[in-house]
Amino acid sequence: MNHAIRLSKIVGGTLSLSALALGSSQFYRVSSARLGPGAFLLSIPKLLCAALAPFLAAAGATGAACGLSALLLERGTHRVATKRTGPGAPLVVVAGLSAAAANAMYTRQVVTSEGDFTAAFGAEWRDGIPARTRGAMLARRWTWKVAVASGARVVRDVAFATVPGTHRSLLADLWSAPDGVPPSGLGFIYTHGGGYTAFDKGGPTEPWFRHLAAQGHVVMDVSYRLIPETNVPGMQGDVKRAVAWLKRNADQYGVDPRHIVLGGGSGGSHLALLAAYTPVDPLLTPEDVRGMDLTVRGVIGYYLAGDYRPESKVAVNRSAVEKRAAGLLTKLLERFSGSELAVDDTGDWAPQVLLGGQPEDWPELYRRVSPITHVGPNTPPTLQFVGEHDVYLSRHRREVALHRKLQEVRVPSVYVEFPRTDHAFDMFLPTLSPAAHAAMYDVDRFLGLLASPHEWKADAPRSASPADDE
Repeated sequence: MNHAIRLSKIVGGTLSLSALALGSSQFYRVSSARLGPGAFLLSIPKLLCAALAPFLAAAGATGAACGLSALLLERGTHRVATKRTGPGAPLVVVAGLSAAAANAMYTRQVVTSEGDFTAAFGAEWRDGIPARTRGAMLARRWTWKVAVASGARVVRDVAFATVPGTHRSLLADLWSAPDGVPPSGLGFIYTHGGGYTAFDKGGPTEPWFRHLAAQGHVVMDVSYRLIPETNVPGMQGDVKRAVAWLKRNADQYGVDPRHIVLGGGSGGSHLALLAAYTPVDPLLTPEDVRGMDLTVRGVIGYYLAGDYRPESKVAVNRSAVEKRAAGLLTKLLERFSGSELAVDDTGDWAPQVLLGGQPEDWPELYRRVSPITHVGPNTPPTLQFVGEHDVYLSRHRREVALHRKLQEVRVPSVYVEFPRTDHAFDMFLPTLSPAAHAAMYDVDRFLGLLASPHEWKADAPRSASPADDE
């Protein structure tokens, strides 16, 4: 009997304390404003634990059950006299219940964080989703593990443009519906993140591309030029080249050229928003695609609106320790990403590398590359996802500012903020992550609405957002 008690304590203690320790990561927050871009490395454990939160809740509950079993055995519940082995069992129970509660609460708060589709698309918005796409959409905002559809066809490294004056080809992967699935007519162009300096098409987002292809959508996963090969205006020019190519080849892929949607994560979100909001801006449109129809049906931004206006910048005074830590973390992130980041000697983002000059020298350029500058009545519908604890986003809520400005001009805008969630939440264990599931649930419906022939306008000129009351 003593052996059973000890085993219950060991198993229960391991599960309870591990789940509690890992689950507590959701409560810490780091900021690139203090520790530079490399602060993201400190967010990775939090991202992994957040993705596993439902499983940590189950582990905590199991650990508590083991501790309770040991406690009952110690007290002779089964009419067997046993010797007490110390006060460990009550602690195991408390730790397990605490872990289960904390992780379950986080999961519930994330899953119930919903954008206001009714304010954006009207009270009957669900009826606007074509029936042919509904069956393959996620049925719930969270499940233990998403069963990613199989059978999607992919053609890799399709050259969609050549940079003028060079032999540099721009490549994309094209995902299309499995055999037997009718095309929805919608094309989704995705631009990856990476701080404008790192990474490429492909990677953790591919399960979601297969999921969208199963609904009949065509997904174009774009590889664009990075720093130092070009700057931010050049990158969004590459995105516009992708739009032009997909419109020219729409018939081949079963896409309606009027139903193309842009989307991206992190720096790719900024590029997607900027390209979507400036289809006819001559200073932000490459000469080889000027005069072409570059308008899009909508745009999706994952955790970055890209507000670089000088007036939106908030000065931060770092301590000497923070500056040294920022430099060290930046070097580590460069090793992790395999790319040299666009940073200065202190480890902070270097605007002159991103855009070619300082904000105080070229204020109009910085305003021009900020999507919020271009918002107007003809701006396409927008869906934004933000993590409350995003390491790169300001506490001054620039993403909310973009959402409110869109609402003011009656552009359909859906803003979703996930509590205690960090940057790149859809990149780590995406088929398990509650935040990634909830986001894709909304993406399914947003794209479904834009696949319909209806011309959408916001239901009201101004409505409350989840952040308005904070």
